[in-house]
Amino acid sequence: MDWAVRPSAPISAARISLEKLTISEGEITVVHRVSGREHHLTNISLEASARSLLGPWRIDGSLDADGRQAEVNISTSAPGDDGAMRVKIRTSPALYPVAVETDGDITIKEGAPTYAGAFKVFAKDETSGETAAGEGGAALKGDRVSIPPNRLSGKFTFDDRKLLVEEFRFESGPLGDPYVADGTAFVDIGPDPRFSIVADGAQVRLGDAIAGQDGVAGQSLDRRLSDLRNMLEDLPRPGIPGAVEVKLPAIVAGDTMIREVSVSAEPKDGGWAIKSLAAVLPGRSTVEANGFLSTDKELGFKGQLLLAVAQPSGFMAWISKDVDEAIRRLPAAGFSADVDLTPERQHFANLEMQLGKANFRGEVDSRLPADARPTIAVRLQGGVVDFDGLSAFTSLFVSEEGTRRFGDADLDIDLKAGPVAVAGISADTLDTALRLRRGTLEIDRLSIGGLVGSTISATGSVKDFPAHPTGTLDASLVGVDLQPLLDVLVERLPDQPVLKWLRDRGASFPGLFADSEINLVLSASADGDTQTNYAVNAKGASGGSEFDATYAGQKGDGEKDITLSFKAKNSDATSLLALTGITALPIGLTGAGETEISAEGSWPGGVDTRFSFSGDGTEARFDGTLSSAEKGLAAKGSVSLTSIDIEPWMMTAGLGLPGMGTGTSVDLKADADYASGLLVLSGLQGVVADGAVAGDINLEVKEGVPHLAGQLSLDELDLQPLARITLGEGTLESSGNSEWASTPFRQASVTPFGADLDLTAASLSAGPIATLADAHATLRLDSEGMRISDVTGGLAEGTVGGLLELKNTAGTGLFTAQLKLTNANIDRLVPGIGLEGRADLSTTLSASGKTLEGIVAALSGSGTASVRDLVVKGVNPSAFAPIIAEADRVGQDIDAAKTAAFASPLVKGGEFAAGDADIAYTVAAGVVRAPPVTLKNEAATLTADIRVDLNSGTLGADGSVTYVAGDEALVGSEPTVSFAVSGAPG
Repeated sequence: MDWAVRPSAPISAARISLEKLTISEGEITVVHRVSGREHHLTNISLEASARSLLGPWRIDGSLDADGRQAEVNISTSAPGDDGAMRVKIRTSPALYPVAVETDGDITIKEGAPTYAGAFKVFAKDETSGETAAGEGGAALKGDRVSIPPNRLSGKFTFDDRKLLVEEFRFESGPLGDPYVADGTAFVDIGPDPRFSIVADGAQVRLGDAIAGQDGVAGQSLDRRLSDLRNMLEDLPRPGIPGAVEVKLPAIVAGDTMIREVSVSAEPKDGGWAIKSLAAVLPGRSTVEANGFLSTDKELGFKGQLLLAVAQPSGFMAWISKDVDEAIRRLPAAGFSADVDLTPERQHFANLEMQLGKANFRGEVDSRLPADARPTIAVRLQGGVVDFDGLSAFTSLFVSEEGTRRFGDADLDIDLKAGPVAVAGISADTLDTALRLRRGTLEIDRLSIGGLVGSTISATGSVKDFPAHPTGTLDASLVGVDLQPLLDVLVERLPDQPVLKWLRDRGASFPGLFADSEINLVLSASADGDTQTNYAVNAKGASGGSEFDATYAGQKGDGEKDITLSFKAKNSDATSLLALTGITALPIGLTGAGETEISAEGSWPGGVDTRFSFSGDGTEARFDGTLSSAEKGLAAKGSVSLTSIDIEPWMMTAGLGLPGMGTGTSVDLKADADYASGLLVLSGLQGVVADGAVAGDINLEVKEGVPHLAGQLSLDELDLQPLARITLGEGTLESSGNSEWASTPFRQASVTPFGADLDLTAASLSAGPIATLADAHATLRLDSEGMRISDVTGGLAEGTVGGLLELKNTAGTGLFTAQLKLTNANIDRLVPGIGLEGRADLSTTLSASGKTLEGIVAALSGSGTASVRDLVVKGVNPSAFAPIIAEADRVGQDIDAAKTAAFASPLVKGGEFAAGDADIAYTVAAGVVRAPPVTLKNEAATLTADIRVDLNSGTLGADGSVTYVAGDEALVGSEPTVSFAVSGAPG
C-alpha cells in the first residue's frame, strides 16, 4: 500500500461527511510488500460515520481477519497540523475471551505508517472463580464471587516492519494490591517474521482480598482440570516463530494463587514447544514440565512432568473436597513421569512416585473413550513401603468415607513392593493384582511374603465396594511358627482380646502354632439396607493340631445371633490343653486328644455353648451360656470331669503333687459361673481316688498360679504331699538307720497352686505321726509354705486342737506348732510304753533347719501334761512282802545273784496305780525333758526322771520304787528298787 499517495477529487474531502455508511460482506486484501505476505479481511460488516472524510471517524462492526472473527470499534480524530491522526481501536476476538484496546497516533514517515500509543488487554466477562457465600457464610453452589480478572497494559509502536511493545505491565489479583509483572515484547513482520515476549514479576505483595493459605477453596479435581484446560485452549498462538519468556510472582486463576510462575515456550505447528515450565501450586507444591503442548484439534501435552508436594494435605485440599488422615500424615509426596496427556487418554510412563517414605516405579494409563467406559490401569513396583505410604496409596483411589475417587471408572492395579511395614509389622514382599468393575472388586492375586516368618495369599470377589462390601475371599496362611506374628499383632493391636489370648497361649507352650497351614473362606452378604451377614470358615493344621472352624454373625447389630463351631484333634492332647488356656508342660503323658465347641445365640442375651475335651480315659464338659462382660467373656453352666487317672493330666498342667504315680481316678461335677477371671464352682460333688468330695470352690489366678478358696468335705486328707510341696520331694523319707530324713530342702517352695480352704475330713493324717478323725481345719497354701489352723479332730479317743505352720525360706525350713490334746487315752496315744490312763496335753514348739533331721534336732518349746487314773504297768507296788518272804526262804546263802533271780520278776509282776499327776516339760535340741516325777499309792512311791529323744525316737526314764516296809521297817534303811528304762516305744 502506498500510504503517501493523496487522492484527487473535485470536492474537498473536508466538505464531505458520512452518516451510517453500511458495508456488508466486504473484502479487503492487504499486501505487505516488506514481507511479501497478503492478509485478507473478509465478511466485513461495518457501519461508519464521519464528520468529514478527513475525520473524525467512527466505525463499528465485525470482520474476519485471516479467517478469525472479531468485533471492532474504531474512532479517530481529524488530522492535526503535523499530519498525525489519533486512533482508538477496540477489538474482541471471538476465539479468545479478551478484548484489546489501543489508543495512539498514526503518522506517516518516509512513506510508511506508524501507529504508537498505549494498549490494554482485559477479560470480556468480569466474573469468575469462587462460589459466593450465602446466609451465615455458607457457599451457594454454582454462584460466583466477583474476582478481578488478570489485566495487561503498556505502550507500543507499530509500523510496517514490526510491532514493538516498549513496556507492559501484567496485573493479577486484587485491584488495590495486585501481583505485578513488567516486561517487553516485539513482533517482527519482515521477511523473516518472529516475535519475543519477556516478562519479569515485580515484588510479591499479598493483600487482604486473597484470603486463606494459597487461596484454597476445596473445588474438585475435575473443576481444577477444567479450568486449566479452558485457560490453555484460550491461549493465543502466533503463527510465526518466536519465544515467550515469562517470570511472574503469581497468577490468580479462578480462586487459586499460582506463584513463582516461569515459562519458556515457542510456538510450533499445532501448539507450543514448552522448553521449561515451573510454578508453585497450593500445598507448597512445585510443578515442572517440558514438552509439546497441543492446542489445535484437541488439547494435549507430551513430555516430561514433575510434581513435588511439600505439604500433601494442602495440595489435596486444593484438588479435592476432603483430605484423608493418611494424606495428612505424609511429610512429602510427588512424582515424575514421561506423560502423554489428551482428553481421552492420560498416560504416565517411566513413573516415579513418592508417598512419604514410600517410592514406586511403573506406569499409570487412564483412558476416557467417548464410546466406552473409562479405565485406569496402574502397574507399579515399590521398594520400602510403610503404613503411611500404603495408606496414602489406597486413599488415592478410595476415601476414608468409602467413596471411589475416580467415579465409575474401571480400575486395574498391579502392585509389587517390599519390604512393607504397616503399624510396625513388616513383610518382605507385597504382590497384588486388583480389578474394580462397576463396584465389584476382583482380587486376582494378593500375596504377602515374609510376614514375620509367615506368608498370606488370597483371591476373591467383593461387590458394592467400598460402600457396602459383600462377597467371598479365599485366603491361606502358612508359617513355620505363627507365634512371632501373634507377638507383633498384639503389640500393635492391644485391644484385641482374641489375639492376646492366642499370643499368651503360644507363649506358655512353645510350638503351639508351629508348622501352620490354614485355609480360610470369608464371605459377606447383604441383609437389608443396613445389615451385613458375615461368615468365616477355617480349616487347617497348626502345632500338630488339625482343626475345622466356622463362624457366622451380623455386623451392625449386636443383638443378632451368632453361630460358632470348632473341632480340633491332636496326637498329643497337651497342645489342645494349652489352647484352652490351661498351663501345659510338654512331657508327653497325655496321649491323643480331641476338643469341640459349638455356640449359638446373641451376646446380650447369652450364647448357648457346649464344650468338650477328651483324651486317654479323661473327659471334661461344659454346657451353659457365654455372654459379654466388662472384662471379657462370662460363662455360666454345668461342668463335669471324669478320668480313670487324672495324674498325667495334672502333671501336664503343672499341678503335679509329690507321691503321684500310683493313679487317681476322678468323677466330679459342679455348677460353674465365670466372670472377670473368677471361676465359682458351686455344689461340687463326686469321687476322687475312691473318696467322696463335696464343697464350693472359687478358682482364680493370683501371681501367675491357680488359687483355690472355699470349703471342701473329704473322706480323707494326707498333709504329707503338701509338706513335700513346701520342702521338696524326698525330704520326708529317711534312709538307712536314720530316724529322720537328711535330704536338704529345696531352695524355695514350688507351689503349683495356692489355697485358702475350709476343710472337713473324715480322716486327716500327718503321715506316720498322727491321724485325726472327723477333723476340721483351715488350710492356707502359698509360695512361702503351708499353715493348718483352727484344727479340731479326734485323736487317741480324745480331742485335739491348735495350729501347725511349715515354711521354706531360701532352703531353710521353719516349723511352729501350738497344740492341745484333751482326754486322750495314753495307751492309744503312745502305745507300747506300759502306761494307761487319760491325759490332757498342751505344747508350743518351734524349729528351723535345712533338713527334716535338722528341724527335729532344733525343736524347742514347752508344755504341760495332766494325767488321770494313771497306771504304770510292770511295776508291782506290793512286791516288798514277797521279796522278804523269798529272801527268808533262801536264808543265809542269799547273795546279789540269787536276789536278782527272784526279785526282778516280783518287782515287774504288777501294776502301779498312780492316780492323777501334773507334769511340766521343756523341749530343747529335739529332746523332751521333765523334772523328777513322783507318783504315790498306799504301798509304794515311784520317782523317775523322764526324757523323750525325738531325734532317735526313743524314750528314757531313770528312777526308783520305794516300798512301804510296815513291820519290816528298819531305821535308816528304806526298801528301794532302782530302775532304768530306754528304747523305742513298743
